[in-house]
Amino acid sequence: MADTNSSVESTQSTPVTSIEAKAEPRFSWPHMYLGALGFAISLYAFRLHAIIKAGGESGCGFSETINCDKVLASQYGAFLGLPLGAYGMAYFVLVILTAVTTNPKTTQQQETLQRLAVASAGLIGAGVLIYISYGIIKAACPVCMSIHATILAIFVIALWQFLNVRKTANSLPENQ
Repeated sequence: MADTNSSVESTQSTPVTSIEAKAEPRFSWPHMYLGALGFAISLYAFRLHAIIKAGGESGCGFSETINCDKVLASQYGAFLGLPLGAYGMAYFVLVILTAVTTNPKTTQQQETLQRLAVASAGLIGAGVLIYISYGIIKAACPVCMSIHATILAIFVIALWQFLNVRKTANSLPENQ
């Protein structure tokens, strides 16, 4: 009887090692890196906005048309009382969060579609801000332009990943 109890104890203390018990997270490294870069640039834009509002200069006022001070100090430099850099930081945190998939039931097609949706929203927002900068304010902010370029890169990679996964899924036989 003692032997039976010891075998039950050893069975109960053995960790479960099945794949379903613990799935490894999947990462989209390009989105992680670009999200971190975008966050850092947005933080810098946030800081510049504070400096300009306090009466200082950003240091990137190269001319009348290439001028961070003119863009960031405009009425469009903040939304609902928050500098646009704060919204940029929040967006890039979302990019980083969608770059990590921890749910083992999420398919690659679902995760790439999610990243594409976030990237598309960012691209639309950047498009609006580009229009405001060039069309209304008539000035370009190099810091803002680097954020827009980062968003464009995120979109291009998200689109490429989505199309690549979709192409792979469509090329598989139906029996699999």
